[in-house]
Order: sequence, then structure tokens, then C-alpha cells
Amino acid sequence: MQNSLNYIVSKSEIGYILNNVLKGDRLNLHDCKELIKSDDLYTIGLIASTLRKILFGNTTTFINNIILNYTNVCVTYCKFCAFYRPPGHEESYTHNIKDIMKRIALSNEMFGITQILFQGGHNPNLSIEYYEEIFNEIKKFYPSIAIHGLSASEIDMISKVERSSIKEVISRLKDAGLDSLPGAGAEILDDRVKSVISPLKIKSNQWLNIMKEAHDLGIKSSATMMYGTVETDDEIAQHIMKISELQQKTNGL
Repeated sequence: MQNSLNYIVSKSEIGYILNNVLKGDRLNLHDCKELIKSDDLYTIGLIASTLRKILFGNTTTFINNIILNYTNVCVTYCKFCAFYRPPGHEESYTHNIKDIMKRIALSNEMFGITQILFQGGHNPNLSIEYYEEIFNEIKKFYPSIAIHGLSASEIDMISKVERSSIKEVISRLKDAGLDSLPGAGAEILDDRVKSVISPLKIKSNQWLNIMKEAHDLGIKSSATMMYGTVETDDEIAQHIMKISELQQKTNGL
């Protein structure tokens, strides 16, 4: 099997990169760009599967999750978003704690959920107490259900509403029951791209700083990438490297 793997890699135009990965070397920016440009998906997938088996064996896990969009009121008006409604719009909504707990109870009864993805718009009318009350109530009745909630840009909005530091906001939310942060709001971590598709949302460095603050407080996060708009291959590579560097520094992803 190893001989076959070595042979396949040796025939690939990106074989030198894949060999280095198998040896445990971290990708650099040039390597990342070359992998993005490559059409050799079979060999890339084969190496990815090999690394997965080395790290995790044949174990596959999943999360029984619901998406709970607590509000669609938003003031960042991203050009790619069909979800948001501006404040005062006839189709705007913000769920109260009673409605939220009803949905969680029903979802838990029907599906035995293990996690809640709690996300919404950037609603300037919601104080931090709104989130604290909901998280406390969830943990009171469903302590084993994880709260994977609030993107970095939502955290930033709460910080602005409260006129508090990012650290204080995350600390209070953690005390209320927040378990981890989703990676939404990153899009492509390049401010040229953001200036086109989401000019009112936080800049790349602020997204990274908020995630670092969360990791420093012991809260892990996921990281996402939304591609297919105006970004280049170089900007995609830069995005991946920024995420990788954050993970390496904080071990929080």
C-alpha cells in the first residue's frame, strides 16, 4: 500500500508538496497556492484520507444539531445575504426566550439534539442580557446540549451595543453557557474582498482578534470560508494561511 501511495504521489505535479505534508511539514503560502490551482483532486484526496487515518483511524463522528436563528434584524447589509431584514421591516423578527425554549424542547424530544447553532443578524437593539438569559435558561434545562453560538461579527456588535471590551463580552457569555464560536463572518479574510461584499462587517484582523480572545478564554471555534464571489486564488490561500496561523498560535480551532 505504501509503495502504491509513493508511486501515485511521485507522478503528481504537486508530489513534492504532498511528500512534505506526509513527512509532517506545515504548508507555506506557496504550497497552499499550488494546491488550490492543481487539478489533481484524486491525489490530494488520497493524501488527505491517509492523514485522516493516521490522526483519527476510521472513527467518524457527527453532531446532532439544530440551527436556531434568533433574529434576522441586521444592519450590515452584506451583498450576498438574503436572510437579513433591516430594523423595522415588516418581515423582521426577534424570538423571545419562550419561543426559543419551545423550539429547543421540541427538537430535543424529536431528535435528541446535542448542539444548538445559535446565530442571527447584527441586531443593534439586543443587549448582552438577552443572550445571557437565553443561554442560562438553555443550560438550566438542557445542560448536556452544547451552545455553538454567535459569530465573531455578532460578538463585535454586542461589544459595541454594550460599549464593553470583546474580552468582557465573551467572558460573560461563557459564564452564561456559551461553549464554542462558529466561524461565520470570515467570508474571505481579505479586506479587499470584504470591501466589496460586506463593507459594513468587521475587517479581517478584527475577526482574527475576536477568535484569539475566545481561544485565550478557553472557548474553541470553527472557521469557515465563503468563496465564489470576487476573491482570487491568492486571497483564498491567504485566508487558509491566516486560519492556520491562528490555530497554531492558540490551538483553539
